Amino acid sequence: MVDAMNDEPLLKIEKKHFPWKMAMQFGFGILHLSPTQFWSMTLVEFNNALQVYFGNITLPLRRDNLDSLMQKYPDK
Repeated sequence: MVDAMNDEPLLKIEKKHFPWKMAMQFGFGILHLSPTQFWSMTLVEFNNALQVYFGNITLPLRRDNLDSLMQKYPDK
């Protein structure tokens, strides 16, 4: 996702390993997927399953975006 105001990523994620243990725990424990079902899912499908369970997760507003909005739409 990219911030439309300044073409920067909305969420800056440090390069880390994918949380496979948590993904497998969610897939096997919560969704009750078989190993074949879990490993045949794409990340898009897995993300959609997460959204069904947790709802649509919105990213918090970054401070620089807030400052930009405050300048654009000052209190009167």
